[in-house]
Amino acid sequence: MLDGKLGSTKVGVLTITDEEFTAAKRIFKLRFNFPLSPYFANKKLAAGPYDIVVRQASDRTNTPAMRATNAFIEDFRPAFIFLVGTAGGVLKKQKKGRDGTVLGDVIAADFIDYTEFVKLHGRQSLLRKIPHDHPSLYIRENIAGPSRDSTDWHAWIGVKRPGRDLGRPRVIIGNVAAGEKILSSPSSSYQKDVVTKFDKALAFETESFGVAHQVFCARKSVHYNPQFFVVRGLSDFVNSREAETARKNWTPYAASAALAFARLIIEKLVADSSI
Repeated sequence: MLDGKLGSTKVGVLTITDEEFTAAKRIFKLRFNFPLSPYFANKKLAAGPYDIVVRQASDRTNTPAMRATNAFIEDFRPAFIFLVGTAGGVLKKQKKGRDGTVLGDVIAADFIDYTEFVKLHGRQSLLRKIPHDHPSLYIRENIAGPSRDSTDWHAWIGVKRPGRDLGRPRVIIGNVAAGEKILSSPSSSYQKDVVTKFDKALAFETESFGVAHQVFCARKSVHYNPQFFVVRGLSDFVNSREAETARKNWTPYAASAALAFARLIIEKLVADSSI
């Protein structure tokens, strides 16, 4: 395992909001703060690599997430980088979104779409592309996918679920769309266009592309081959009139659910000595 400026870790976890970071510190039992840095671990090691190091980005959106990912890579050379937090779904019928998702469910990403790079041509909005990585097939195929039916991670959520009638949270594997705008206005023509255009996206957020692009840029040597994964808890439906209220009520639970499932995956990664 390669060393960065501050050491090395098998897994680096990036959160964005204060609610996500608070949940991460509780669920991963983070007690040690590396001096003069945003990084946390569960304990200080005298020598050897850390299993997991966690940090919060300086702000929301893709650029701060990209900067934080770049710093993570320089400082710890993580073999796996996880972006974990909340996102908005798309309401299809009462209380249910695409693929039957409900608030509090967890989306494990298999593909990242960047929604912002377009050419405006007449009345058309034509998509353009920037190269970036996609979530790790290894993690999805070997760990996240087979773990979807597990309920072991529910005990780590530790936050009361606002909607008791919705049952236990599920894990759904699907597309995530990342832009620069926080979507929460059903009447917005821009939002309607984006939600329609990215019709397979189960979650919309503002950071995954920044992480994905930076991981793509980090592939400079055969000796370092980082992979990343995205886990998002649904805190609201972006096209619902109650999106803002739902986000306030559901964010603590959705963030905790995402981090609890991420912990399940990460513990299995850490336990695998062949990686």
